Amino acid sequence: MNFFKKVLLLLISLFCCNFFVEAKYNPNSKIINLLLKNKNLFKINNIKSKKNRIVCHKGLTKLAIKIFIDQGHNPTGFPNTGAQGNNLFEQNITYNVGKYLESLLNKDPRFESKVSRPTESTVLGTSNSTSLMARVNDANSWGANYFISIHVNASTNPNANGTECYVYSDNSKGYYFAIPILNSIVEELKTKNNGVRIRPSLYVLRKTNMPSVLVELAYISNYADSLKLKNDQYKFAVAIYNGILDYFKFR
Repeated sequence: MNFFKKVLLLLISLFCCNFFVEAKYNPNSKIINLLLKNKNLFKINNIKSKKNRIVCHKGLTKLAIKIFIDQGHNPTGFPNTGAQGNNLFEQNITYNVGKYLESLLNKDPRFESKVSRPTESTVLGTSNSTSLMARVNDANSWGANYFISIHVNASTNPNANGTECYVYSDNSKGYYFAIPILNSIVEELKTKNNGVRIRPSLYVLRKTNMPSVLVELAYISNYADSLKLKNDQYKFAVAIYNGILDYFKFR
């Protein structure tokens, strides 16, 4: 029996024991990454073949959950800038909330996070399409386990308000990831709950390789919402963080 078949048998036996729901094997590093039923990530290290059986010399190692944070849009004056309203700019709000969230996640050893715009002056792409492509490519190449794109909504109707999340499809991992994030923002910030909406046309949801959610924090065009977007940016980040904890049943 060749080595690959032995690895496959090991994975099948673990799956049949209800040990994990997803596995990825790297034949070069001889590491198996496992996503467990409780959404924790582990890796099996240093897998070797010995007398028709698989030997895992180092056992299970728990992995940090990798979350990519995309701060929607580019700085003012460049392609793919965001909405404006009540003397606020979407790209500034999303940058700050993303940085706050990155800090919260990276202080928690259960997570590892990365942002699309590490500095306020970071510009991604030279057009709307290439900007979106750069964000998706960065998340995919980094090997993120989850993707969150932070945005701020706007409407010609100044009465439109509230928080909503967009996902690629219904009853998916992204859908169930979005629900506790949305609920947490609504609870913490007292915004209107506009629900989780299905939007497969959105590039960052369609092209990412991992469960993804696009969060519209609130409406920059609504005066009451804009005050929260101006004054409570850290609270928005904490709310998203708490929603992530709820999804993983960490609190």
